[in-house]
Amino acid sequence: MATLSEHPNLAPLVASNPNAPVDLLLSLAADHPRAFLDNPALPFLLLEAPNLPLRMSRAAAAAVTRFEDVPLVILKQLRASDDQVIAEMSNAHVLIAGEFMRIAGMGMGATPKREATLAMEARFALNRIIHQTADGQKEWLRLPNLYPRWFLELFPDDRRFRIAVARSLDADQALAGAYPYDDQTRPADTPVAPQPLSLDEFTRLANDPQFEIRVALARRDDTPDEVRHILSHDSDVRTRHAVAIHPQTPPRLLAQLATDGSYRVRYGVALNPNTPPFVLQRLARDREHQVRAMVARNPATPQPILGGLLGDDDHVRVSLARNPACPERLLLLLLRDRDDDVRGAALRRINPTARGVDLAAALADERLRVVVAANPRLPASVLMQLALTLDPTPGRCDRPLALALASNPAAPIEALDALARIPDAVTQALVAKHAHTTPATLVWLCANARENAQMSLNLARNPATPDDALEQLAETSDYAVALALIARLNLLPARRDHFYRRILRYNLHSQRPPFAPDWAGTASAQGAQETNRLLCLVALASPLLAEADYARGLVSPLWSERYVLARNPAAPRALVEALTHDGHRYVRAAARMNLAARDIARMAKHATDAQPKRKRRRRATQPITATIARLPEEDA
Repeated sequence: MATLSEHPNLAPLVASNPNAPVDLLLSLAADHPRAFLDNPALPFLLLEAPNLPLRMSRAAAAAVTRFEDVPLVILKQLRASDDQVIAEMSNAHVLIAGEFMRIAGMGMGATPKREATLAMEARFALNRIIHQTADGQKEWLRLPNLYPRWFLELFPDDRRFRIAVARSLDADQALAGAYPYDDQTRPADTPVAPQPLSLDEFTRLANDPQFEIRVALARRDDTPDEVRHILSHDSDVRTRHAVAIHPQTPPRLLAQLATDGSYRVRYGVALNPNTPPFVLQRLARDREHQVRAMVARNPATPQPILGGLLGDDDHVRVSLARNPACPERLLLLLLRDRDDDVRGAALRRINPTARGVDLAAALADERLRVVVAANPRLPASVLMQLALTLDPTPGRCDRPLALALASNPAAPIEALDALARIPDAVTQALVAKHAHTTPATLVWLCANARENAQMSLNLARNPATPDDALEQLAETSDYAVALALIARLNLLPARRDHFYRRILRYNLHSQRPPFAPDWAGTASAQGAQETNRLLCLVALASPLLAEADYARGLVSPLWSERYVLARNPAAPRALVEALTHDGHRYVRAAARMNLAARDIARMAKHATDAQPKRKRRRRATQPITATIARLPEEDA
């Protein structure tokens, strides 16, 4: 029987066979819970060994609890389990918790008020789960129109959700704190509309208790000057730094922030291109070398101020050499500096053919050759000569030289084609980012970018990458790549939906199954099995998938995924009707509320469609009746 159970078509038959060994039945319960529960021998096995459910794996226990007809003895054993996740699933089962909450003197009947109470309970339970989700997963909420509005309202109290929404491209209303709980006030699938915030909403956000919200507000381009003035007096230094470094901060406000007690704030003012020269002159004498270094690096700093920093700290002189506005005469002085890093930074920017620069000696030096290779003013012939010296054999390539050439904005096309074939992930990522890389090379890199997230991101951001090649990057689990593709392709709604469909289907089908064996050590962590599964919830809430994709949520052992599917107004009706018989009380209530809302909407649509038809018939018959009535008079 063990051999037969390995066949996918025979395994359900083995799980329902009363003669199968107990250990084999328990191992099959995770993948075939329905057949396991229908096994005629199961009641007798429970009589013989009442603690049999405690021998189930986490996956098997979670799978059987999604059925409404699971034996009560199994639930009573599982609710006493040491596994907190399994115990909570068992306690929320309809046979244990009941269909609806018992309210004093009101019985246990189903009413809209009690269903809404269950929906509120489900929100609190989902917030506990989503609080442990990795923050990188929550960044997916930054994609515009990826999720319907009702999905966002499932998590109104999670701080990281609010931060991700605050950085979104189109979620201004949600950023303002519009999290209504009443689903009857507007259509459930109303998307978040890109609307500008009012001054009152900006002011309210400027006083938000979460500093991340205030920082996100300070980074916005449309924040009014009055609100930036409020944020400049914020108690958190990160908020004041965000105001100080933003290029749209008014000069008078920058002059005020230049006297801030935190060097991080003055650091931002020194780097801001909008800072007035008299403020930069004052910051050039700041007591912190980090502030003076940013003055030396600011392209807007006047040359007299830059010349006064030649005798400053080593860090300041390095920043001065890296300033793109540093004049040639200062670079020549820095080229004879006593510090190697200062000389290298100057050699990276100075004209190699200028008088006083020994290019041949620099190319002969192994360390300086890498510095010279990154100089954008180096002749193309020299860059090509350096590229031909590279050995593409793995382990034998001069990696620092390859990285320097790939990062050089003046690298010729032939050199980039050769660098793209070097089996180094960082070098290929730099070639994918380069503006001179040919479309043919970019297409080749797209076909080999599956395991290189940074290369995928650079390809998506490169305007020279053909649109057809970008389609190969759609199947990604990296939100930054998806965000770059959206901005790069400028997708129309129809094509954007196709793109989102590929992303969601890929992540829905590629995620590791919940309660995998290697997660056994996390049984004590509540909700740990759902970490990094946020995209599965987003996929099941989306109206873009096919019925076969939604069916994965129907058989999911995680109640949160079945709950989101039950709430989805675009899910196939047959699947929602099946979820009305789910074992979890939250899922059942959500499915029934979904079906009731659909029936109400359908009846309202029929009533609306029928009313205009009657009016059109009356309007069509009135002229004919009037004509017939006038005929006798005309004959007379």
